[in-house]
Amino acid sequence: MSILIVDDVSLMRRILKNILVGHCGIDERDIYEATDGNVALREYKRFKPRVVFLDVLMPIQDGKETVRELMAEDPNAYIIMCSSAGEREIVRDCVNNGAKDYIIKPLDPERVKLALENSGFLSG
Repeated sequence: MSILIVDDVSLMRRILKNILVGHCGIDERDIYEATDGNVALREYKRFKPRVVFLDVLMPIQDGKETVRELMAEDPNAYIIMCSSAGEREIVRDCVNNGAKDYIIKPLDPERVKLALENSGFLSG
C-alpha cells in the first residue's frame, strides 16, 4: 500500500513525509509525491495509492478540481485534504465532492496518524 502527497511547496511535502516515516512508521519507498493536481492524477493512475494527502491551494490545478477528477477516476479514493485555517469553505466543498478527511496546517503528527488510522491504512 502506498501514499501520495500532493503539495506545490516542497518543504510541506518533506514535512509530511517526515511525519509519515518518523511518526507513523511508513516505509519511505511507499510514499510518492506530486507538485500539482495534474501530476497527482497521473501519479494516482500509475501507483493507485491507498491514501492521498492533497493540498487545497496550488497553481496549475487546485485541490478542489483535483478531488473531483480523482473521484471520477476512482470513487473509492481516500483523500485527506491539507489546508490552512482560512480555507474552510474550500475544504467543505472538497469533502462534499468526496474527500474523506482534512488536516489543518501546521501539520500535527498525532492528527496525521489519526487520519491514517481512520483511513484503515494504519491499524491503530
